[in-house]
Amino acid sequence: MKNTETKKLSMNELLPIMLDEFKHGRKFRMITNGTSMLPLIGSGCDTVVLKKPPEGRLRKYDIPLYRRSDGSFVLHRIVRLDRSGYIMCGDNQTVLEKGITDGNILAVTDSVIKSNGRIYHLHGLKYRMYCIGISAYRPIRRILSKIKHFIIG
Repeated sequence: MKNTETKKLSMNELLPIMLDEFKHGRKFRMITNGTSMLPLIGSGCDTVVLKKPPEGRLRKYDIPLYRRSDGSFVLHRIVRLDRSGYIMCGDNQTVLEKGITDGNILAVTDSVIKSNGRIYHLHGLKYRMYCIGISAYRPIRRILSKIKHFIIG
């Protein structure tokens, strides 16, 4: 009988394993937790394939795994670059996070494997069109969120 029991590890426990994989030229797969990147990445069901960050600056629409100054780990999209670093936002969020630098970046998402097995590679025209659409929708989402809070309380 095959043991299918899984153990949930914290990011602090996964980090050395991930970095070791990168050191050996391999990618690292991880099931995500959280709703900030919906609809692209679902919590607890979708897998991200991470790779070592490239030399130099990342690009707009890359999805890096980074560590905030408070120690928390985040997987969000780069929506803009400025002189001080990256401006990030989750696809399901409206607030921009500034001040993320290359020193915060631990990995970059290469692809997303949905729970149904479909693989989404994060490059090409279809992906770019998705990014443009999700970025354009952010201001509308902000307005809808304010209306919702006004009605519900």
